[in-house]
Amino acid sequence: IPKTLISIDTMEEIEGVVSPYFMGGFAQNHNVTSITFEDGCQLKALPSYCFAYCGDNTETIFNITIPNSIEEIWSNCFSGMKIESISIPKSVKLIGEDIIEPDNNCDIIIDNENETYHSDINKNAIIETSTNKLIFANYNYNIVDEEIVKLGGKVYNNSQKITSLTLPNTLTDIGEYSIYGCRYLKTITCYATTAPTLGYNAFKNLSSSGKLRVPQGSDYSTWKSVLGGGWTIEYISE
Repeated sequence: IPKTLISIDTMEEIEGVVSPYFMGGFAQNHNVTSITFEDGCQLKALPSYCFAYCGDNTETIFNITIPNSIEEIWSNCFSGMKIESISIPKSVKLIGEDIIEPDNNCDIIIDNENETYHSDINKNAIIETSTNKLIFANYNYNIVDEEIVKLGGKVYNNSQKITSLTLPNTLTDIGEYSIYGCRYLKTITCYATTAPTLGYNAFKNLSSSGKLRVPQGSDYSTWKSVLGGGWTIEYISE
């Protein structure tokens, strides 16, 4: 990406790599095999879908370093790509939903001086620091840390690798589509004594059967009705 580019909307000047599809930017361009930002990059934002489905998802592996000029990474920016690592600088102040596929299991490296976001100790998650809200997680971040109060929208969206999920007693809310389409998820354990609020379609399109493990004496009837009759409740000690 040349340093002369000031907006993804003006990318017609980069001949041969502009997406012909509705998504815009570099989206769905299989000729893109790496993403490198030139020193002195002036871009302030990476719009939604701007790199989505670049390369061949089965063969092209990306290691992405976001430049220090970027302040915003919008939703679905890197959807449909096979990403090994992504480095996010201290300048980033906004990260949208579903920016990476959760089944990538990529390293998420966030600058220690970033005041808005941080990752977990194993570099598997993006967490909003001021609210303790989980913005994104790899599928193997399936035992959620107790610092997390809320799952954001589309955190595990359409993961086909997550089979179990453990949620902490600190959790109060699960965002819309947060666990949508996780068809192989068979066990959900939640230690919150009060069932967290579910956003729209938070549990939509899961397996037709599974096990919901919750504290003894808690009321998870709302969750049970959403999950369906094939899901059974098992009570656990706190």
